[in-house]
Amino acid sequence: MEYREQPPRPELTGLVRCFWQVRGPGRVGVPERVIPDGCAEIVLNQAGAFRRFAADGSSHRQDHVLLVGQLGSAITIAPEGDVDLLGIRFEPGGLARLLDAPMAELADVDVGLRHLHRDLHERLEAAAVATSFEGRVQRIEAVLLRARATTRPRPQAGLVAAAVSRLARTSHPVEQVAAGLGVARRTLERAFRTDVGLSPRDFVRVCRLQRVVQRLEGGLPTGGWATLAVDAGYFDQSHLIRDFRQIAGTTPARFLAEQNPLTEAFAAAVSQSSNPHDGQRPSVRTDPA
Repeated sequence: MEYREQPPRPELTGLVRCFWQVRGPGRVGVPERVIPDGCAEIVLNQAGAFRRFAADGSSHRQDHVLLVGQLGSAITIAPEGDVDLLGIRFEPGGLARLLDAPMAELADVDVGLRHLHRDLHERLEAAAVATSFEGRVQRIEAVLLRARATTRPRPQAGLVAAAVSRLARTSHPVEQVAAGLGVARRTLERAFRTDVGLSPRDFVRVCRLQRVVQRLEGGLPTGGWATLAVDAGYFDQSHLIRDFRQIAGTTPARFLAEQNPLTEAFAAAVSQSSNPHDGQRPSVRTDPA
């Protein structure tokens, strides 16, 4: 499975975190776990459809231009054919600025973009037909810049961006972060839920889990689970296991053992987009199919 990633042009900084592409043969009908990454996305599917499975075993076919809201827990999907996905990963709060929509209503939801913003759906769909990844990204950037120019400024955007920056890097209590920003906790929570889609506390839990996933890319680090737990911001190993199970639906050890091509590609996507880019060249990673 090939994964590619490219940072946005400077004009989209703060709105878009990165563009990514995953291509390769799909393991038809094989369920694969996707864990939360703290970002909402728009995903354009140029190949076989995907199905998303609910806890009761039911499933639905996902739209080929899909808005994926903030996830508070892992979801399970399966391809129905080959995989050719292009994703727009938004900064936390970025999609709210683009759609001028309350993100709390889209949390844990995937919905066809046509149901929310038909014009944007049609423009992105047309932009995605370019043959190269770079060509797709260039055309999609033009669409996003045009869409952003027509949206209203969100008064709490600055507060949310500052809170995201602090909460993503530390495990400080929400009260402490709110006080440091000069607002009440409830004020921060309301703004965060509206623009990001999660509570500040749940956002911290997702970011902490992602630090674990990133450290597990090369296998269990030296020092074992206890050291990994403390390094990632947990109190201890039992705290890590409990939180990981609640969010990812499995233990860290089982997650490490069950890695599959699509899950690994999505993990690579989050790991690379969490690091600084030079803004010049797309990154490429290929995992065994």
